[in-house]
Amino acid sequence: MNVTLGEIVEMGKQLYWDVPVEKKIWFPANKMTNCWYEFYIKTLLFHMLPAFFLDILFRIVGHPAL
Repeated sequence: MNVTLGEIVEMGKQLYWDVPVEKKIWFPANKMTNCWYEFYIKTLLFHMLPAFFLDILFRIVGHPAL
């Protein structure tokens, strides 16, 4: 039985609803891409920059970074 990466992602999305995570910051959304530069641009825009700005915001208000 062969399982594709897209099928694994879909299983993970279903598990999200079956076993909800507490204290989440945003809803996980996964889109598959075959384009390497699109992957890196989305990683930067949707993971690295928000984490950077949240860490700075937390430090400004006196909380430890995530």
